[in-house]
Amino acid sequence: MQIFLENIAFNHDPNLNTTGSFFLRRNETENVPRPEWSNRCSSDPTCAPAGYVMATLPATLTIKASFSCDDTTVPSIHIRALEGPASPTHILGAVQAKLVNLQNGKSGLVVFNLPDAKARMDKVSVSDITWKWQFSTDGINWTDFQDTVHRIYVVLEMPTEPWKPTSSSANDIQVPWTEVLDKACEWAAGAKDVDEAAAGVTRNVYDLGKINKVRYGTAASYARNAFNCTGFLQLLKQGVGNSQRINCEDCATVVSTFSNVLGANLFQSSMNDVFGFTTNPILLIGKQPNQFRAATFLRHQVAWKNNCDVNDRLFDACLQVDGDGRPQAGGGQIALQPTNLVFGTAQQPGSYKFFFSSEPTKPTPTLDRKRRLLGISALGLPIITNNASLNGLKEHYNFNSWPHPDVDPNPVHENDSQSNGSLSDSSPFDFSRLLDAFTDWEQLSVIKFPEESFVDITETLLKRRGSSEEFVEITVYEPAPEQDPNEFLLQLLGHFDLLNFKLSLDVGDVSFASPQGDTVLFRRRNFVASVRSVGLKETRVIELARDLDLSLPHSK
Repeated sequence: MQIFLENIAFNHDPNLNTTGSFFLRRNETENVPRPEWSNRCSSDPTCAPAGYVMATLPATLTIKASFSCDDTTVPSIHIRALEGPASPTHILGAVQAKLVNLQNGKSGLVVFNLPDAKARMDKVSVSDITWKWQFSTDGINWTDFQDTVHRIYVVLEMPTEPWKPTSSSANDIQVPWTEVLDKACEWAAGAKDVDEAAAGVTRNVYDLGKINKVRYGTAASYARNAFNCTGFLQLLKQGVGNSQRINCEDCATVVSTFSNVLGANLFQSSMNDVFGFTTNPILLIGKQPNQFRAATFLRHQVAWKNNCDVNDRLFDACLQVDGDGRPQAGGGQIALQPTNLVFGTAQQPGSYKFFFSSEPTKPTPTLDRKRRLLGISALGLPIITNNASLNGLKEHYNFNSWPHPDVDPNPVHENDSQSNGSLSDSSPFDFSRLLDAFTDWEQLSVIKFPEESFVDITETLLKRRGSSEEFVEITVYEPAPEQDPNEFLLQLLGHFDLLNFKLSLDVGDVSFASPQGDTVLFRRRNFVASVRSVGLKETRVIELARDLDLSLPHSK
């Protein structure tokens, strides 16, 4: 006689009232089926994952499992599962023995108790478990018939937005991802409350700079209008993603999104003055310990609790502050990671504001308190609607002196006869025609963003041949005819943290370059372009911007 295990269901209550578990998917494109384990599952524990919420665990955890027997006359069989030799004691413990009734050799899904599981779930964890399934005809003598492996996640509270742990839709990408849980549970391992978990996530995100995974960049690479979580996971696993540079919005979004999957309740929200402010000496992510420097920010974003206001606590993975009690003094700094600090005031020792800046910086939750949904979006979005910020940008960058875009309905192009990738005003940007001008670079990805108010947005990621640390992101925008491209160029400048761009006459009709030459933003007629270094190694991009400019429409 042979017994076969057909299915195991962990999250077997669709109303989530009795199992302490929640719905999962693997990543943006792959769903986790239910039942989670089937006889088609591989020996990879990620094939059959389950997630449990400490705050909602029942007195006794249960699973459901189904079996078949090759002898259809057998009326019943005893079934149990022991903790396997690969994990002699594990988070779920043994499956309690039970007499299972069979009908025509089939059991259907049967409830089994996990008597030891709840007592073992006392902190954030991720672990792989093995069950050795056995059957018996008399309840005394047991025969092994199947080993199964599973990845088990334990979180503190039910995941919060942007996650949707109660959604059973296979198409909902906001259902918690196991690939996010893998990293979040690792970063917060052992945490017994949500603040401890968020602090662990914060420290580990900042430490990505210490292990040379990322360095600070002045614009968001992953956290724009939406959060490109897929790209960020690729960065963690492969070292690339779509950028090795991250800014404060990226850090705030990663911290809040990865903490919230563990049950925290954080938002992304900003602080600023009317128009920019200077910090005390800070150590930005990816910098060396001796590189404490003051910075002038247009704004700064963190992961924030509750109302994201003066009396609320926050977590900042983008930087460390000077914790020696004299944050404005130079030299002798003691690096402090801001975790669970109240924003407070500059006169309040121990507060974030005390450490961060003595200038009149204030929270701005009414403008941008949010939780970004998962997805992709282009640099420069969402559109800035705050008039005070826009007017400050216009004054700072002398907007009224910019040449007006005179769009010719029948433009001519430089080097038209050479077919170098030039565009008409109605042609979408095609980077592939420009590769002859970028012989030292290989194209890694091209994304086209369908956005309202734009005819076309194309983002291209380039990698210098032979290098794993030089990457350039080129984004070309064609605003809709009714949109002023100068206004969008101003918007683009406003999506960079630092106010350090200088007007340049080298590229386009109007252009701005960063002091290091690693970012160039320009307008050529009705097209706007961003060329920026996004690798660990800084790359001057002015020549690349010039070559790009030659492909765009020029006036007659």
